[in-house]
Parts: sequence; C-alpha cells; structure tokens
Amino acid sequence: MGDGNDYHGDAYMNAFQDVIASCPWLPVIGNHESTLGANSDRVDSSTEERYLNQSWGLVSPASTASSGLGHLLTKGTMLGPGSHGAAPSRTSQWASVDVGLIHFVIVDLDPGPPPVFSGAQAAWFEADLKKATANRKAVPWIVVTSHFPVYDATLMDEQVVGASAEWYSGEDGEFERHGGTNASWTELPSFRSCQGKKECVTVGDTLAYSKAAFLPLLEKYGVDIYIAGHIHSYSTTWPLCSGKVCNNRTSLVDAAGPVHVVEGNGGVPCAETATCPVNKVGGCSKAHYGKELFRMCGTGTAYGRLITSNSLVLTYEHVENPTSAVTDSWSLKRTKPRR
Repeated sequence: MGDGNDYHGDAYMNAFQDVIASCPWLPVIGNHESTLGANSDRVDSSTEERYLNQSWGLVSPASTASSGLGHLLTKGTMLGPGSHGAAPSRTSQWASVDVGLIHFVIVDLDPGPPPVFSGAQAAWFEADLKKATANRKAVPWIVVTSHFPVYDATLMDEQVVGASAEWYSGEDGEFERHGGTNASWTELPSFRSCQGKKECVTVGDTLAYSKAAFLPLLEKYGVDIYIAGHIHSYSTTWPLCSGKVCNNRTSLVDAAGPVHVVEGNGGVPCAETATCPVNKVGGCSKAHYGKELFRMCGTGTAYGRLITSNSLVLTYEHVENPTSAVTDSWSLKRTKPRR
C-alpha cells in the first residue's frame, strides 16, 4: 500500500471510493498490509498493532459532518468494529460486526511463522462466537472471514504442503501455477521448498496448526461459512467436519459444519470484458487435490455476494467483475431456525 510514496494505495482507495462511501466496509488484513513499526501504531498498550490498510470504522451514510476530517472521525468512531459489539476486540487486526441478519467475524490467519492465530486473538474469537451463538434469534447467520484459506485444492498438492510457509504467505504463493495443472510448482523460479532445509516451517505445518487451533471453534459454534482469499481462484467445499464431508452427506440442508469458500480474484483489475480472463466454473476434476471435499472449483475475475432475508436460507452468489453475471449460486438451508 505504501509503494510509490503511497500512490499505489491511493489508487486502490480512489477506485473503491464510490462503493465504500455508502456501503458498510469491513477491511480484512492480508499479506499486503504493513505496520508503521514496532509499538508505533497501537491504540494503547493493551491492543495489537494497527495496520496501514485497515480502517477502524465501517462507513455509514448517517454522518452529518461537513468536512472530510469530520466524516473520517464520525464514521470511524460510530461503527468501529474493534470498539463496539458484544465482545469488542479493540484492534483492527480482528473484529466483528452485525450487518443485517449476518454476524461477520474477521480474523488474522497469517500462517507466520509463527502462526498469528493464538493467544489474545484466539480467546477473543471464542468469546465473540459464544455471544453470537446466543444471539442467533436476532442474527441467525455467522460468517467468519480472513485472508488465508484453510481448505483449497492448491494447498493439498504435495509440493505445496512441503513448501516454505514464508513463500506461501508472500505474493509469490498467492497465484495458481502457470502452464496448466500438469506443470510442476518446482518449475517456477519463485517456488521455495523446505526439502533439505533445517528449521524450515512448511505450509503443511501451518495448515495443521490452523486446523487444530481454528477449525474446532468454527465447528463448536456452528459457523455457517468461512470465506477466504489469497489463492487467486474460486472454490467451495461441502460442509466439513474434522476435515471430512459432514456425515458423508453432500448436502447444504441443515449443514453440520461450515462451508469453506475461496474467492480470491475479486480485486483483479480488468478494463474491458474482451480482455478479461474467462470465468470458468465447473466441477472439480481429477487435477484438484482432495476433490471429494469440494462442491465447486473455478477461476476468473469475480467476487462473492451473500443474500438473506430470514433465518432459513443464506444464498451465496459468485459474480463476474466485468459482466455482473452470476456464474455460480448455492444456498445453505435450514428446516428450522437455530436457537
């Protein structure tokens, strides 16, 4: 965000300005964020670092301020997700907020090393989910999101499992392989394997940690959907319990575990439809590792849209950036509301 004397970040925020001036905005920390330096951007000594690409406030159209600074201060304090809610986190690194009938929880799942999801964040996360679960009568759906996925076909490739966690959490590890599914990761000049290296933490190590520390909380509190990005593709799993399809039942009705979504191409610029990558959405082929876990695998420049008007149906739409065409749609359904 700070590249080019902040022009890089300014360009992104100018592009999003029309949207975030009138819609709720909940930034999620990823691998492109940075801090101002050790202990230099804390709210106080009890909070975690605040990140340059983060905002304390959800943007609200209700502000009556007459200046840019006034709008910033008003919107940043009125709906700041880290400062309000049933379990205030007091940091923009992780937070939660109710938007309509959905309770959104953002976490920092940076794989490290060492993994960031631990200690204060993990304790807050469980406390927040406990309160959200008790409030399902008013806000029936719980959606957790972070930048990094736990389940993605790419992450089940043996070469990636043995790759360096630092490679994966950086820019080079974001992208799908070039040259098709038959190409080897090791053919890429950026690929960094841990093979033969001492004290090298692998992608497999960090995913194992996330699965042990993070996933049980999703399942314990009945989180409906976990949405991530980072990998520049699209996939959705069936509801998963302990790493397997819940009850061996490929159904989205009365799901016993969360659906894992990777929607990793929403911010890819594309000026004209004719120049955009084709958004291919289809079944997961033999080339997709762990394909039995996935309902859908796809590609393309698209974003996700959640729609609900009651406690019985929550719909997810996969929407193309350049055309607004919905190329995949699915719904979680409940035969009776959760209590």
